Amino acid sequence: MCGIVGFWIDPDRFDLQESPLWLDSMMGSLAHRGPDDQAQWIDPRAGLAMGFRRLSILDPSPRGRQPRVSPSEDWVLTLNGEIYNHLELRQDLDGTRWEGTSDSETLAAAFDQWGVEGAIRRARGMFSVAAWQTSTRSLTLIRDRIGVKPLLWAEFPGGMAWASEVRAFERLPVFDRRVDWDAARQMLRRFSVPAPKSIYADARKLMPGSWIEFKNRLPQPATRYWSLPSEPSDRAINFDEAVEQAEIRLRESVRLRMLSDVPLGAFLSGGIDSSLVVALMQSLSATPVRTFTIGFENPEFDEAPFARRIARYLGTEHQEWILGPQDLFEQVPRLAQVYDEPFADSSQIPTWALCQRARSSATVALSGDGGDELFGGYDRYHWAQFLWRARGPLRIVRGCIPALAKLTSSSAFSFLAKYPDLLNAPHFAALYDRLMSPGLPARYFRSPESPSSISEFEGDRLRQMQLDDLEDYLPNDLLVKVDRASMSCGLEVREPVLDHLWVEWAFSLPSSLQPEPKAILRAVLARHVPVELWSRPKKGFAVPLADWLRGPLRDWGQSLMDGRLQDVPILDSPEVRRLWEAHVSGKTSFSAAIWPVLMLLAWLEARDPGRL
Repeated sequence: MCGIVGFWIDPDRFDLQESPLWLDSMMGSLAHRGPDDQAQWIDPRAGLAMGFRRLSILDPSPRGRQPRVSPSEDWVLTLNGEIYNHLELRQDLDGTRWEGTSDSETLAAAFDQWGVEGAIRRARGMFSVAAWQTSTRSLTLIRDRIGVKPLLWAEFPGGMAWASEVRAFERLPVFDRRVDWDAARQMLRRFSVPAPKSIYADARKLMPGSWIEFKNRLPQPATRYWSLPSEPSDRAINFDEAVEQAEIRLRESVRLRMLSDVPLGAFLSGGIDSSLVVALMQSLSATPVRTFTIGFENPEFDEAPFARRIARYLGTEHQEWILGPQDLFEQVPRLAQVYDEPFADSSQIPTWALCQRARSSATVALSGDGGDELFGGYDRYHWAQFLWRARGPLRIVRGCIPALAKLTSSSAFSFLAKYPDLLNAPHFAALYDRLMSPGLPARYFRSPESPSSISEFEGDRLRQMQLDDLEDYLPNDLLVKVDRASMSCGLEVREPVLDHLWVEWAFSLPSSLQPEPKAILRAVLARHVPVELWSRPKKGFAVPLADWLRGPLRDWGQSLMDGRLQDVPILDSPEVRRLWEAHVSGKTSFSAAIWPVLMLLAWLEARDPGRL
C-alpha cells in the first residue's frame, strides 16, 4: 500500500532542473499514505518523473522498494495496493530470478512476459498502477476491477500528471485549481464526487476496471478490461449448494488477504458481514485475531455490545472505543484534510476514528464491505421494490398517509409522509434516485441540477439496483470513505467480500436464491456463530448527526456558514441559511441535507483554492 504520483512534461517547455522539486512536493502531499519510505525515478530525456511513498506490508526490506524496473528494463512501474495471488503468478513466470518477495517485483516481471493486458487479467487484488514502457515511450494507468484503490490524472499546458489523491496536483505550479461546480453540485446531492469527475475541472478519476494509455502525453481511448456479468448464470444450483460454495470461495478470499509481513487485524461491528469475515479469519489462524470496534455514548447508534459478544464467542483479541463529544471537537474540523475532495457520507466520522485507533495495534485490517451490495442487504432495495409494487394503491390513499403514520407508528407510512413525491415518480429510476440521493434538495441551488445518471430499471429491479451500487455507490462513496480514512493514518484495509472472483460468482446467482436479504451469508455465518448472537435489525454505521449539529458541532457549523457560504456560486445562500437555522432550532431535522454543505464549506476553508 502506498501513494503514487508522477508527471510527464514537454522537456523543451519546462526546466527539468525544477522537476525533482515538483516531484518531491507531490510525494510530500501523500506522506500519510506511505510513511515508511520514498523513492523516485526520472527520465530527463522523456520529461517523465515517477514518485512513490511506501507503507511497507509485503517484503518490508529495501528489495520491496519502488519504482520498480522490470527484469528486461523495458518497464518501470509504481503499484499502490496488493496483488494477492502474486506468489502463484511467479510459478508461471519462467526464467525470472527473484530478488525479494514483493508483489511489485512480480507485476514488473509479468509485464515483461505477458504485457499489460495479460498481466492485469491474471492479477487478483486491489491496485492502481502507473507503468512507463521505455521502448514505446508510452504511459499506462490502471485501476482495479472494483475501484478499491484510487487513481486520478490531470492535464495542463505542456504535460499531464497522475496521483493517488487529487491533493497532489495542488503542488504543481502549472495545475489550474478551478473548482468544477457541477461536480460540487453532485456531491451535495449524492455525498461524494462521482467518477470520472473530480472536484477540480482539469483532473479526472480513472474508472474502475479500466486502463488508459498516454502517447506523447495525450490520452488514448480508455479500455474497460472487466465488468460484471449482465445476466445470472444459467447453470442449475440450489440454496444448499450455493451456501457450500459461498463458504469455500469466501474462505479462500479471506486466506489470501491474511498474507502480511506486519501486524494484521479486522474491523468488527457485530453485523453479518464483518462477523463472517472475522469468523473465517479466526478459523484460519492459530492465534487470536485482533478485532476493532467503535461505539457511541448514544445507545441508539452503539453497536459495540453486539461486536463484543461476537468477539467473546470467537475468542478474538478485542479492542473497542467509545466516541464522545471531545472526540468530535478534535476530529470533525480535520475531516476536510483527511478527505482530499469534499465528501459527506457522515459515517466517515466513526470510520476515521476506528482507523486511527486500530493503527496502534495493526498495519493491516480486513473489513466486511461489499456484502450489502452483493446480497441485497440495504433497506432501500426493499423500500424501492415495495413502493414500485404499491404505487397504484398508495396514490389512492396518499391524502391519508400522514394520519396513518401517526396512528400506526409505521415506518413505511412515516417514510412516505416525509417523501410524498415518490408516489408521483414517472418511472422507477426517479424513485430510486430519490432514495439514493437524500442530500441537499434541488430547490436550494441557484440553477437546475444535472439530469440523474441512474438508468431506468427493467426486468430484475433488485439486480439492477445492486449493479448500480456496485458501479457507483461502492467505488464513489463507500470505498473512498475507507481508503482516505485508513490511509490518512497509514493503515491498509482489505475487503475480502470484494474479491473480483467472489463478486463474479455472487452476481451470477439467480435472485430466487435470496428469499431474504443476505440469506446465503446468513447461512454461512450460522455455521460459525450462533444465530442469536448476530440476528437483529440492520443498523448500518450511522451516527447521531442531527443531535451533534445542534450540540457539540453547532459552533463549528455556524462558523462555516458565516465564513464561506457566500463563496459557493451554485447555492441559494439565504435558503441554505434558513435550512440551517430551522435545523439547529430543533423545529425539524435536515442533517442529511446540511452535512454535505458543511463538508463543502470545510473543504473550501481548508484548501482556499483562490481561483473559484
